[in-house]
Parts: sequence; C-alpha cells; structure tokens
Amino acid sequence: MTERRLPLLLALLLAPLPALGFSLAELQPLLAAVQRAEAQFVEERHLAVLEVPLSSRGTLSYRAPDFLQKAVAAPQPGSFTVEGERLTVEQAGERRVLDLAAAPQLKVFTESFRAVLAGDFDSLDRLYRLSLEGERDRWILRLQPRAAPLSRFIEEVTVAGSGAELQRFTVLERGGDRSTMHLEPRCRDADC
Repeated sequence: MTERRLPLLLALLLAPLPALGFSLAELQPLLAAVQRAEAQFVEERHLAVLEVPLSSRGTLSYRAPDFLQKAVAAPQPGSFTVEGERLTVEQAGERRVLDLAAAPQLKVFTESFRAVLAGDFDSLDRLYRLSLEGERDRWILRLQPRAAPLSRFIEEVTVAGSGAELQRFTVLERGGDRSTMHLEPRCRDADC
C-alpha cells in the first residue's frame, strides 16, 4: 500500500507551489512611494434614519506627508482641508479652523485616512488589526479597530485598490451606518 502512495507523494512534492497572495509588506512601499495624488470621488452615506443615501462628489487631493483635502462640488460646494494638526472647513462662504488635538475622535479618524494614503502601516497597526486579501492589481485592506475610541464607533474600514491606487474607501459604523467613497484617480506624483 505504501508503494502506491509513493508516486502520489512525489507528484505532490514536485508540483509547482501556488502563488502566495499579495502581502502587507508588498503593499506598504507602493503606497508610501506616492508623494502626491488626486482623484475624483463620489461618496454615499447610508444612514439608518434615512431611506435614501446622502450623496456627494468632488475631488480628493493628497500631498505627503500630511496634506489631505476633500473639495466637495455637489450637492453643496465646500472643502475640508487637513494640514498637519489643523482642519479647515469652508462651507457657505464661511471658514472655520479647528485644532485636531481638541477633537480626539476626528484626529484619530483623520490620521487613519492619512496613514493609509502614506502607507504608514506602523501607525495603522497601533489602531487597527490589519488584514489584506487579493493580488497586487486588486486588493482589499481591512482595518478593524483595536480599542476605544475607534471601536466604540467604527466596526470596520475597508480600502480597495490596485497597485498604489486607492479605488474605494468604506467605513462601517457600529450602528449600521455606512459611508463609501469611490475614487477615480486623476493624477499621481509628477503628473499632478
């Protein structure tokens, strides 16, 4: 009986190994290499209290290491700009400047978004359990909060992309509300 199994065992040992999936160690330098990027976005917020999702569209701009701007074109023009520790909100002709240190929940979420864009997985790992599935040209990064304050409000963040380009950013909140931002890259690095 063992003589019959020997050819099967040899065939299994000599067969080519299946390709391993794309890893966090491979994704991190791809994202970290991006110094500047811009994308058109369409965002939908599904709220339990509303039958129809809220929708907005505009442009998302990033400059390493800490500049992020969400310029909303519709339905109501405005912008949210984070640079360093300062958030500037411009809407309806008014401008407000907030210190992120004074808003810890907003700071943590903002830092999380910037850390994804910067490929700063060390910072992300302190706040979330990270997992990655897929291949280089089609991957999904899952972030599950490790502790409060994030875990009180956020169940999971998923980021989908291809290579160094982010294509979708979804936040699932504890109460079931969900926000999904679809991104259509416009330019990156020297092309911006």
